[in-house]
Amino acid sequence: MLAPRFRSRLINQLSWSKVLPLLGCDIRTTCLPATVQCPLCKQDSCTVLSIAPGQGEWAFCTSCLTAGDMISWAARCWSTDRRTAAARLVDAFALREVGKTDLDRDTQWYEFQESISSLWQKCRQPVVSHSGDLRWAACLLRLNWSSANVWYAGAGQLAGVLSKEEIQEHFPGFGALSRRWEEAAVVALHSLPGKISSFLTILRSTDGAVSECYQVPDPSGLKLGGFLGLEAVIGSDHPDFGNKVLLVSDPLLALKLHGHNLAGEKQLLPVAGFCMEDAFTLNVGNGLLGGKKVYVWSPVISNDLFLLAKKVDGWIITDEDHEGSYWNDMTHANSHVWVARKFCLAQPWQKALATYLESQDSSARGDLLCHLQLSEAERDRLLECCKPSVREMLIDLDRNRRPRSVSVGYKTRIVEQSGCWYLQYDRKHSPQGLLLSDAILRIDQIVRFARNNKRLYEGRILYKEQEVPFSVTASPRSKFRTRTAAWMCDMLIDAGLGALHYLPCKCPRLLDVALSLHKPAIVTGRDRCGWDEKENAFIFDGFSISARGKVETGISVHAPLIPGRNLQPPPGFTSISREQLCFLSEPNPLSSLVWTVTACVLANLLAPLYNRTTTGIALLGDGASLVGPQIAKGLGCVESRYSAADEARHGWPIVLAVAREHLLTKQLAVTGPHNCVAVISHYAAAVLGIEVGWNWVMCDCASSLYENDDVLPLIVPAYLVWLAQREFRLPESSSHAESVLFSLVDWFKSLGGQADYLKNSPKLLYPDQPEGRRHKVVVQRFVDLLFRMLADGYVRIGLNIALGMVVDGNKVFLPKQEIIRALAKRSLPPIATGVVTRALHEEQILLGEECIDGISVWSLDPAWWKGTYEPWVKRKNSTCRVVN
Repeated sequence: MLAPRFRSRLINQLSWSKVLPLLGCDIRTTCLPATVQCPLCKQDSCTVLSIAPGQGEWAFCTSCLTAGDMISWAARCWSTDRRTAAARLVDAFALREVGKTDLDRDTQWYEFQESISSLWQKCRQPVVSHSGDLRWAACLLRLNWSSANVWYAGAGQLAGVLSKEEIQEHFPGFGALSRRWEEAAVVALHSLPGKISSFLTILRSTDGAVSECYQVPDPSGLKLGGFLGLEAVIGSDHPDFGNKVLLVSDPLLALKLHGHNLAGEKQLLPVAGFCMEDAFTLNVGNGLLGGKKVYVWSPVISNDLFLLAKKVDGWIITDEDHEGSYWNDMTHANSHVWVARKFCLAQPWQKALATYLESQDSSARGDLLCHLQLSEAERDRLLECCKPSVREMLIDLDRNRRPRSVSVGYKTRIVEQSGCWYLQYDRKHSPQGLLLSDAILRIDQIVRFARNNKRLYEGRILYKEQEVPFSVTASPRSKFRTRTAAWMCDMLIDAGLGALHYLPCKCPRLLDVALSLHKPAIVTGRDRCGWDEKENAFIFDGFSISARGKVETGISVHAPLIPGRNLQPPPGFTSISREQLCFLSEPNPLSSLVWTVTACVLANLLAPLYNRTTTGIALLGDGASLVGPQIAKGLGCVESRYSAADEARHGWPIVLAVAREHLLTKQLAVTGPHNCVAVISHYAAAVLGIEVGWNWVMCDCASSLYENDDVLPLIVPAYLVWLAQREFRLPESSSHAESVLFSLVDWFKSLGGQADYLKNSPKLLYPDQPEGRRHKVVVQRFVDLLFRMLADGYVRIGLNIALGMVVDGNKVFLPKQEIIRALAKRSLPPIATGVVTRALHEEQILLGEECIDGISVWSLDPAWWKGTYEPWVKRKNSTCRVVN
């Protein structure tokens, strides 16, 4: 069966974070890898991983052993075929650009994958006709043969046998590798659980001889490397080796180890085999081996071995075995001992690489480092492990390079030499050639922004042993990209170094020359701080924190109003002093205000991770109004006048600059949801918080931070690293902001602090509620608004409905126009009376709506009024709170 030539683009448009909620799963985080509830068995054992760029996501459940892409999961949950499930998903998400051709291609692709899986299941079935022919496979692996049943209980779980006809049917043309053969031992390599990437076949000729081992790639063309025994290294920890897993570059050796072990213990060793030529394409950077301590072994050390160890940030076993002694006969006992011995001989990949570089010449060192493409942080860790002589060699490696050159035509080259560019022909005009430019353009980095066509070029102009650094954002028609030499000349003149000498009629664009002679680093442009779903990390200006809690420095963000520039990356965030712990542990209004504002800011920063919208933060009361903005700025928020574009630019809340309240409220009332920190009155907070979600932070007595504000930049990075290590699990609570606050308490306790008082009353946080409970917070804020209007004299209580509110025995009438008129006196917009009516009805406070003398009124429950208003008058400055 031939594979389809093209794969459908449909699977790449069906994001797992959209499909799984449609199947009844509660998605708590959008970062991958993620563990969610299985839609079929309802156990929290379903793991979601990315397959490859443009190939969608893959989910597998360790409880019900179900695996597949998002369309396969939908088909199983809906008990239908794949094409019907795909069509339903297209309709559900209104994917208008997907047509019948895409559905046909997806169906063909799935049928081909199913045929490959069926072939693998078939070749492992205990067939009596094969029992006499399996001895050669056992002999090849040097396993003792007793019976076919013993084979299928041991190595037969990971290998099978296929006839020549069966293989040629599924892999046309494979028989040309060897003409005289009749059957083959087959081993499947899996790139993901349940996803076969290729087959390893060992052919047996008609005369009984065993021919060479061949790898048959999946003809579907994904070109992903795979493992033999993948299920042994991604499951639960091994009882003897814990979370350690061993990757060996010989799949047959892994099969032999498992065969010995299964014959005795009926349990797989934490070992997986792979082919070294597939090391570059192994899909291990997607969290497949998350939580495991990975050890890599190969009988011969190679550049690809270090590349794989770098990908998994693992350990390397450096005992080279050139004579193949590892293939000596092993009993059950020494297979287990062999694995344990390898673990003992391992060392971190940086240290192994440093040792290996000492034995290589300068050329081999340069080729290896170029192959690894180390980041700045990885290079620094490598230099720490090197001896002084090797360290100096690595630092000076770029200084001893030969002159670079590039061909630009028939017998024409451009050579970089002595700080200039020369044009050389077959007939030389001079020993060096024609002087093309007496300055060199060096592009160090190109930042590509996905949102527009522009690119940011960062580099230097090298001119007579001097440098002119530059950072320029250029569109395709800009002077920098079309007339580079003229741009360089202007830069040198502006820097006061001189005019560029170049040949405008001879040379091509100098930008093309620069890119050909020195390959720049191509990075994805970061123009937004906060959670980045594509990079699976929190992005800051200077560093990032991945979903696993790994901190990477050297990150730069190019955008206006960049938040978080005062935050301290490692090791700064680990240096919270004892005095700072004591300050944050004191149960006083100031420390409570710090924690509450921090929780609200972090709730917005974490909102996209939990599929939640951001929420405005209202600072109420003298203490919150004075100290709250200072706290928010210390946490990384930037101050700005209100702008919907600035508010949505980053994942951080912006601190709104002081403005006229009625103008600011009118601006905020027409947009939403919000991501800002605003100092406003109770009246404005009620108007905004009734229709659109806002978190209230209320504090009347809080002194200045003085010298304690230096702890604020340490909180956010430290907490995010801690939360990532806990897989972003938040305590249960009625609101997202409260869950973050309680999580902050647990993190602070892990540092030796104490903030349990935040979980007890009274609290400073009055959070918004989710949709199912939002009527409660609407009533709370409307009642607080009404009571303050009564206390301030905006609304009066009397016996005539035309003069104000009526409270008389068993009657409580509230004219709607009185609330709107009172807000108009403060130049504030009206409240959403329809939202208030529904909320009062949900809380069983509203007896009905009436029209008295042409005035629309709410008829409220007298018993509720008496039990709520009188206690509030006694407190007067308090705020109503939602009662669970």
